[in-house]
Amino acid sequence: MLIINSKLMTCIDGNGINKLNNMYGDFPIFEVGQNLISSEGSVSSIKVKYKNVYR
Repeated sequence: MLIINSKLMTCIDGNGINKLNNMYGDFPIFEVGQNLISSEGSVSSIKVKYKNVYR
């Protein structure tokens, strides 16, 4: 599992270990509606969980 937080610009695994050094490219920004997600390698599934922060 990998948790990517585009607002805080963090990337951690399920154990809370920093994985920024394994990430390349920009942090994803999703638009309202449909978004295309692709992967390379041995990824078997992708799960997106939306979180919104109110101020």
